[in-house]
Amino acid sequence: MLNQQFYQFMYERMPQFQLDTDTQLAFAAKKMQQILELLPKKVDKALELGSGVGYDAIALNQLGVKVTAIEFEQGAIDIANTLQKQLDTQVEFVQADFYQYQPEKLFDFIYYIDGFGAFSDSQQQELLNRIASWLKPNGYAYIDVYNADYWRTTHNVTMQFTDTLSRVYQYDESEHQFIDSWYDAQTDERQVQVLKCYTLEDIKQMIEQAGLTVHSVTPSGKMDYEKMVWIDQATLTDCMYFQVCVVK
Repeated sequence: MLNQQFYQFMYERMPQFQLDTDTQLAFAAKKMQQILELLPKKVDKALELGSGVGYDAIALNQLGVKVTAIEFEQGAIDIANTLQKQLDTQVEFVQADFYQYQPEKLFDFIYYIDGFGAFSDSQQQELLNRIASWLKPNGYAYIDVYNADYWRTTHNVTMQFTDTLSRVYQYDESEHQFIDSWYDAQTDERQVQVLKCYTLEDIKQMIEQAGLTVHSVTPSGKMDYEKMVWIDQATLTDCMYFQVCVVK
C-alpha cells in the first residue's frame, strides 16, 4: 500500500541528498526524450501520474508537449511550482488521488514513472482500467514495472547520504516485493514503502484485462550501487524495471 508519509519524509529531506537542478533536469530531459522515441506518433497532450517534484513533467513540457501532472503530496507540488516559475514552463500541476481524479479531457499519452507497484494488485488493476478510460482512441501509455530479477540483487544494499540520513533496500521473496526504508538518525524517524515487482507475463495479463494492448517492452538501465552510478544499458533480466508501452 502507498505510504504517503514516506514520500513526505523524502521531499522534506531532498536538499540533503538530491543532485543540483541542472543535473536533474538534464537527466529528466534525456529520459523523456527516450520515452517519446518509443512511441510511433507525436504526443500533444500528456498526463503524468505521480509527478513528484516535477522534473519529468517540466522536461516533457520543454520538449513541446502540453502536460497535466497529478501528485498526491502537496509539498511536492509546491516544489514543482517553484521550479516551474524559475524555468517559465506551463505544466498544470494538480493535487489529486489517482483513484479520485476525473479529468475534463482525454489524453493521447499517459505515463507513470517509478511507481507502479505501490498499491495492491487489485488497485493496480483498477489504475490500469482508469488509464484506459483517460486515453483517447489509439492513445498510448507508458509505465515502469519493477523487475524482480533486479531487485532481489539489491537485498541489504545500504546508502548513506549524510551522517544522519540513510536508505536500505530489502527484498521479500515470498511476496515478490522490495522494501525501501529510510532512516533519519537526527530525528529518530523511519519511513518504509513496499513496492511490488511483476513478471512480464503478469503485467501483460493485467494490461489485457484493462482493454489495452502491449505495444513494446524495453529494458531500463540499472544502478551500480558500489560505484553509485547509473548504467544506461541493461537486459530484460538485469534491468531495474521494464519500460512497458501500451496502446488503447
